Amino acid sequence: MSYLNQPRLTFSGRFQADPSTVNNDPRHFDNATFNPRFQEFSTSQSNNGWWNPTGTAIFRFTGCTIQQAVNAGGAGGADATDGAVGLSVGNAPDRPSGKLVDIDPDWQLASQIYGLSVSLRDPRTGELVLLADLEPTPFRDLWFFRGGMKGDSGASAVWQSQLSNLRWRLDGVSSPVLKALAEASRGSGRLSVRLTVFSYQTSVKAPDFTYGTIVGAIGPVLPDEPASFVSGRRFMPTSAFQNNPSLPANSCLAANGMTCFSGKVIGDALVVDFSNALPFGEDGKLAPLGDLRFAVLHDADANEGAVLAEDRFTVLGALDATYDSLTQASGIQTLPIPAAAKNLVSERPLALLLFGGGVPAGHGLVMMRETAHGRDVRADALSFRLDPNEPDLNRRDVPLWATRYGVPLAGAPIAFQPLAPAPDDGDAPADTSIGTTPTATIPIMNSPIGALAIEPQRVRTDAAGRATVRFQGPPEMGSPRRYIDGQLYAVAYNFGDGDPIIQQTFDQISVLVFSTFTASERPTWEEVQPIWKQYANLYPVMSKGLFDFSIREVADANAHLLHFVLSKPTTDPDHMPVTRDLSAGKRAALLRYLESALERSAVRDPQLVARFQGRCPFSGVAPSSPPEEVENKRIFNRLRSR
Repeated sequence: MSYLNQPRLTFSGRFQADPSTVNNDPRHFDNATFNPRFQEFSTSQSNNGWWNPTGTAIFRFTGCTIQQAVNAGGAGGADATDGAVGLSVGNAPDRPSGKLVDIDPDWQLASQIYGLSVSLRDPRTGELVLLADLEPTPFRDLWFFRGGMKGDSGASAVWQSQLSNLRWRLDGVSSPVLKALAEASRGSGRLSVRLTVFSYQTSVKAPDFTYGTIVGAIGPVLPDEPASFVSGRRFMPTSAFQNNPSLPANSCLAANGMTCFSGKVIGDALVVDFSNALPFGEDGKLAPLGDLRFAVLHDADANEGAVLAEDRFTVLGALDATYDSLTQASGIQTLPIPAAAKNLVSERPLALLLFGGGVPAGHGLVMMRETAHGRDVRADALSFRLDPNEPDLNRRDVPLWATRYGVPLAGAPIAFQPLAPAPDDGDAPADTSIGTTPTATIPIMNSPIGALAIEPQRVRTDAAGRATVRFQGPPEMGSPRRYIDGQLYAVAYNFGDGDPIIQQTFDQISVLVFSTFTASERPTWEEVQPIWKQYANLYPVMSKGLFDFSIREVADANAHLLHFVLSKPTTDPDHMPVTRDLSAGKRAALLRYLESALERSAVRDPQLVARFQGRCPFSGVAPSSPPEEVENKRIFNRLRSR
């Protein structure tokens, strides 16, 4: 949660996310029923390869700038004269773009960024001020109803993670905030970072196709804090409005269209982050929300929809729901706690109250409040893979954090419940035209029951409000989904005392357990070809744009290049496969095959390796893109026109 602390930098701009969508439909993984149409763009009659079949998977910043610098000891105000303001936030100058990856086609709700390097640079001189690596983590609090655009374009989500491998270059930089951040990172070697993305363009005809808006914050890493979420005060739509027929089902929305967000009491102030919470209207602008104010409720049982007299709450301050607050302060607001509320904050719920607009004078309408009894529990490892082919990769310890009114909650029971087996109907739509819907059987998730062990299935938090459970994969795993490797398990968790809290819709632990895979010591082409073929089907940007490695002669001729990228660690942006969904057993078999191919070949072409080590081509170009990106756009236009 440390990005809410000071010193803090905030930034905003644009991002590009260019995922291939051929693999969005799990039925496309079936080699036996794959149709070349699945590599084409969707039409009004057929989904084909969905909205971006030629995606490269890249994720990068573009046009991002530091907007505010807040130093430690301040009252939340920004110093406009600090030298950090105006610095460019971008990618590493000597490394390919990061990659955006789903854990599995059956769970596209916790995408992770791998291999992303983050830089701060002086736009006037081009000099680097900071280089760092983003630790891979899944996004959280995904919702699809933020408005402005439909479908995926209406989605919004948050990545909270840490920057590691910090390389500071502060000579000649006049920035107390940057120097304070460097000093704060001295012990941990890390910084806390939060990225919120929204207003993403999925129309291939739009000039900003695959681009969206991003707001971010960078702060210190504090000890004994989770890395991927704020452990503090959790504002959550809870009761009265959940059954409102005018709202989408399971939308986790308040009546005014806002969704959940978090904050933290730091010293004598409440610091909240609503960067992911404010709805947009159909015109793409923030929706008007009226006079909303943060308050402490005197009555812990006052729920959403309650109209309270002014003697039943204490106001902290007004919500600044402006676009400037979103883009300049990254949606982070600091509200001093008045003396009258200081004794209440640690034992009563916080809420957002609406004033005016039909609410009686001297009263406030509770629009959203903290979770029931102010309790919150969340896991700090929300999405990961287990691999029976490698024992050290077949278990994962998951830390959990429980709080009550922002204070660690000791002795809290936490229970886990794997979801029941079910088909992934949501990712397997039917086409409008007859005879074009994929014919592969829709896979069943969460089966076989009991293959994924959770030890223990019930646990209590310690004095610090923390607990750890182990997720253990089976010694061997079959192929329950037949044509997709392994099985996807979704696990719900909550307080286990019979009084669960309402959680964000997708706040479940998702685990991919790979299938066991064995091959001969010197694998034959027949053993490895189905693996190559599946990736050639799913990623035409590789098989059509570079070379088709599902053809033996082509794979053998490029064995040195394939071996190079398959040997890269998953955190490297050049790692193959880009989806990071190849088990240790399959990767080892492919590497052994390629080594045999290299033994048979007398030809080496180092230029191919150099070619691949260059930046991955971009499939979209921002209005201010440099000439080399414009040329890459032309290349990919030719590819998409095939």
